[in-house]
Amino acid sequence: MTALHFFLYLTSILQNPHIAETSHEFFLKNSYMQIGISKTDGLITKIVLGTNNILDGACSVSYRKQTNATHQIVLSATRPVLDDEFASIEFVTECDKKIIVHRYTIDTIALRWEVNIKCDTKSDHEGYVAFSLPIVKNLEKIFPYTHCGPFESKEIDEITLTYRQDLYIPMITGYSQNYGLSIVAPFELPKPKLQFVINKQNYIVSFHHLRPGSNKDVNAAIYIVPHGGDWRPCLDFVLKRYPEYFYPANPQKLQWGWYYLSYPDVNETQIKSFHDRHVEWIEFTAFYPFYGLYIPSVRDWGIIFDRDDISIARWEKGAGAKRISLEKMKKFIQLWHKYGIQVFLYYQSAEAWHQYAKKYYNKDIAINKHGSPLPSWLYTHLMNSDPDGDWGRYIIDQARKILKTFPEIDGIFYDRVDYKDFDFGHNDGLTMINGRSAYMLAFGQERMNDILSKLFHKKGKAIWGNLPTSIEVCKGLDGIMAEKNLRYLLKSQYLGLVKPVIYLPYDRLPFETEAKLKNALVCGATISVTYGDINIQNIESKYWPLFDILKNRTWVLKASCLKVPEGLQSNIYRTSDNNYIVVIVSPEKFQVKNHPFEYSLPITVKVPDGGQIEYVYVLSGDWQGVNEIKMEKKGNELHIVLPYHLATSALYLTRKEEYELVRVSSPILIKGNSHEIIFKVNGNTPHHDIVLRTPWAKIHKKITADIIKFKVNVPRNVAAEIDITVSLDGQEFRFSSWVVEPISFVPKEDIFIHHQEGEEIPFYISNNLSSTVTLNLKGIFIKGEGKINIPYVLTLDPFEIQFIKIPIVAKFSGNAVIFTRVHNEEIKWPFKVNTCLAFANGGLFLDDFTDGMRKWKIFSGTWKASINTAQASGPTHFACIYNDNWRNYIFEVTVRCRGSTNPRVDWLKSYIFFRVRDDKNYYRFGFQGDSGVLSLYKRVEGKWIKLRTAPFIPEKNKWYTLRVKVEGTRITCFVDNKDIMAFEDPTFLSGGIGIGVLEDTQQCDYKNVFVKGLGN
Repeated sequence: MTALHFFLYLTSILQNPHIAETSHEFFLKNSYMQIGISKTDGLITKIVLGTNNILDGACSVSYRKQTNATHQIVLSATRPVLDDEFASIEFVTECDKKIIVHRYTIDTIALRWEVNIKCDTKSDHEGYVAFSLPIVKNLEKIFPYTHCGPFESKEIDEITLTYRQDLYIPMITGYSQNYGLSIVAPFELPKPKLQFVINKQNYIVSFHHLRPGSNKDVNAAIYIVPHGGDWRPCLDFVLKRYPEYFYPANPQKLQWGWYYLSYPDVNETQIKSFHDRHVEWIEFTAFYPFYGLYIPSVRDWGIIFDRDDISIARWEKGAGAKRISLEKMKKFIQLWHKYGIQVFLYYQSAEAWHQYAKKYYNKDIAINKHGSPLPSWLYTHLMNSDPDGDWGRYIIDQARKILKTFPEIDGIFYDRVDYKDFDFGHNDGLTMINGRSAYMLAFGQERMNDILSKLFHKKGKAIWGNLPTSIEVCKGLDGIMAEKNLRYLLKSQYLGLVKPVIYLPYDRLPFETEAKLKNALVCGATISVTYGDINIQNIESKYWPLFDILKNRTWVLKASCLKVPEGLQSNIYRTSDNNYIVVIVSPEKFQVKNHPFEYSLPITVKVPDGGQIEYVYVLSGDWQGVNEIKMEKKGNELHIVLPYHLATSALYLTRKEEYELVRVSSPILIKGNSHEIIFKVNGNTPHHDIVLRTPWAKIHKKITADIIKFKVNVPRNVAAEIDITVSLDGQEFRFSSWVVEPISFVPKEDIFIHHQEGEEIPFYISNNLSSTVTLNLKGIFIKGEGKINIPYVLTLDPFEIQFIKIPIVAKFSGNAVIFTRVHNEEIKWPFKVNTCLAFANGGLFLDDFTDGMRKWKIFSGTWKASINTAQASGPTHFACIYNDNWRNYIFEVTVRCRGSTNPRVDWLKSYIFFRVRDDKNYYRFGFQGDSGVLSLYKRVEGKWIKLRTAPFIPEKNKWYTLRVKVEGTRITCFVDNKDIMAFEDPTFLSGGIGIGVLEDTQQCDYKNVFVKGLGN
């Protein structure tokens, strides 16, 4: 019997928890595992899953005071406890004047391992408790529930994950093919700081900054959870054990449709357009005068948030040119409601305009260990929102006034529930750091959420919370927003197993919008509508049917419920009517880049009621309409071959027919070929006529069966995606198809040459034919100067896709064409080839670092020049060239991020600086990896001010060319010749240039520094 079969056997004969013993050990048992505990020292010696003891030594618990002296707990007494639902053994000892209760409790699912420290000393001190389990060698993979993973255990030296920073649910999972084991910190226990450390042998769970003393107990505990060989079952465990943290308190109130961030200046025409774009709820913001005051005591007021040029005294006397009134707000809310769109009023408890905070709530400003205010948003102070403090009581009263003043709202948009700093100006009674009492701000947020939840839910309202960084803060929230940052979405997706999650990345470009849609679907999130133009909005409209069927979804959390080919991202959800949705995403492929289709992808779905599934529909963000495909059932296991896939597909697995008309032929058509476009009519309603319209033909048929076939000849002069309309007895259905060449040949990215010696450019090449083809590819430049080297003949099997690299050398930007012959027809693929501006020489300044760093003023870091490249490292590295006469110019640098020397920093950063006046006054543009964005900032007298961001995550050791263009007050930013963002700002109108990173011990390479003047 294999370990898996034994595991399933035990599962089928559920046993009550019980205790057995030998002369040397106690055994705590349930249906899933056996825990062996030594009678000599009370340590866990065995964790048996199936027939396998997965421990590689004994477990341990250690306690450490602030002095770092570690005391291994030696236990001396036992007291077994038995119950129908659990079995428990307790050990008691006295150690360093502390009574320590060491308790193991096993229930039908998991073991809870708990340490309770009682202290009779008169003063508090700092405590630390660590649980260590030597299990790494017996678990092949580690899944951290963060923005990355899983990891191969054998490849890990050491990983440290900090709760509220790296992961938002306090747990980690290890698994092999046949079994898994998860470690969970109980949600209800206070955790000032919690870390998970995984090294080559141990899982270590450490509770920091605890505060025993003055007859106060300290509790630390973990759950040990056995399950199948997958990461999903641990989510199932915490969902069932702590449902109040995952389920919305008022689920009937929330809409799962798309979101819009609304200011009070939107007119009715715009509101109607948002309704047509599937917006179902808005955050109503920018109505308040400043952060911290949301319902002033007057009927109208001036709006001065995000500025500091008006004093609090002037505002209280009526200053502020931009004004709003209660009456205008009520009309605005009524107008959104007219179109069925919910309104959530902006509110937060964490930040306050610094002038207001200092005047009225100075003692509630949160401070760091040096006594300075903690970092917060522009012109604000971070407040301690303990409900018992003056600020806490005031901000709760503001919430009551919101309800009284605007009873018609649907709820509040509760911003900035993410703060997790330690406030050294206040005392939570639980936290001590280096001998000083402190306040973990997340604890106050948890208490505040509990009060606000009761307040708003009692009135039938709902609460959307923005940026929660812990599961405890999610208790009482009905929905969750992940703003700006893909890394945040990837971590917070697990908070939304049942609750809706909204992703707001402020996308404006086609690639950004498609990436947003793909990432949201695979994370089970819905979206904010794009800020882009009508063409970008059309991308969203194609994706809407996928999001529509995902409304009210829940995650499927059974082990091994989904298997897809390697390289694809996927997830599986259950719908409210007990159907299933499988989302499949190709992370590196995009329809907006005309990437090719791939074919015949095997998908396996295994769910308890899989035998009841009868239909498989395919919906896609890449084409319009619904297709139906076949499946093979083996009990509850479904075997599906996805015939065609570009970037995003959703398999809708249903128990009954869901669509009146579906397509059963491929959405892919070959130029110059004949095809059958086949539809299936479902249902019992009789139909008589069907009409097919393509851009080149209109075909009418009488319906005589449920399968209707249209033969079409595809012209040679049609390309890309085409609309197809089907009229069924006058009712219209929209489909689309992609018209492609027999062979698709597309670069992975727009071609940009970073090196004068050339580089290998990655291409997708796909055979769209049902026959094998042999290709002799050739390439030439038709404009510009360069060379394309294609060194081999390529053979592609039917419907095969390959990823190849072609060396290209280009002296200047130009146009190239790659061509071949297929079945005696020539196919040409034209491409634009862009290069660095530095290749052309000339300009105001050019540095290839052949003279080292002699031209630069180095402020920090270690710099060395090698092979025309400047290599920089250190805690910070920053180098500048001053020139106050440079006003309007293009500044370009090619950069490569090699990562941080700090193992805790797993993100990449690299920046270019421009219009540099000195080391504290300049603009900065580049990769801000910890936020998952490209960012544009200005720094004025040392103070950072954010101007614009765009979603972007750079790849390690990959070259990119960063470019800025400054003309007067306009700043335009580029990456590899792509226009990414623009901004108007008059602060600095001239100045020099710089390269570097001012934080996170980043290592970066720089080359091809070029400045070209644009005239004054």
